[in-house]
Order: sequence, then structure tokens, then C-alpha cells
Amino acid sequence: MCGRFAAFQPVEAIRKLFGAVNSAPADARPSWNIAPSQRALVVRRHPETGERRIDLLSWGLVPHCKHPA
Repeated sequence: MCGRFAAFQPVEAIRKLFGAVNSAPADARPSWNIAPSQRALVVRRHPETGERRIDLLSWGLVPHCKHPA
């Protein structure tokens, strides 16, 4: 199980702080209670250009599956 977290800074402030090159997604907004399966704002680096981008990604873990022997 993964926990909940808060991301309460204004989205534009996060973009400026990390120097993200793209604008924040239109439906991104601060939240005090981000739970598993909800979308969360993420700053990530592009693998080829190294530019920082800001995106909404699903938060959570994929459960481990036991395969029959």
C-alpha cells in the first residue's frame, strides 16, 4: 500500500522553481490529499534533451502478482 501526500504549492510556482519548459497541464491544481490512483503533478527530465517538464501522472503502485509454479 502506498500513502497519501500533499502538493499544495501553486502549479505555476512549481514550474518556475524547477525551470520546466512546458506550461502546466490545464487541469493541474494543488491538493492537500493526493491518494493512490489519483493524478499528481510530477517534474521529470526528458531523456534526450535533459529539459525539465511538468506533467500529471497516476500516483500509486502496481501490485505484485504471484504466478503459479
